[in-house]
Amino acid sequence: MDLKRGAVREQCQVIPIEAGRAEAPSVRAGRFTDYQLDCAVFRQNLHKRIVQLSEPGAVSAFRKEMLRFLEGQHQIIVQDESAVREMLIVVAKVARTSLDQLTPEDFI
Repeated sequence: MDLKRGAVREQCQVIPIEAGRAEAPSVRAGRFTDYQLDCAVFRQNLHKRIVQLSEPGAVSAFRKEMLRFLEGQHQIIVQDESAVREMLIVVAKVARTSLDQLTPEDFI
């Protein structure tokens, strides 16, 4: 596995969700209701998480959490700090895109 800086970004592909596989709006709305979230609260929380992804401790926190779930040979994915940083950059970018596209109608 190539763990050079930028390798993660180059290897990541956005895979569109097929219309039939997307979560039904009523299920999604039920989840928001279960967690007592509305659009404004969800957007605030997502924004906080995006900011956290770029904080100094984010890489080590992510690595520590992932090591709990990855077995032996798969742990190499999170050993390289620059590769983990690249992963977090991709996640933050996707989250920012989602944040920009969220509307109150998504919570109905």
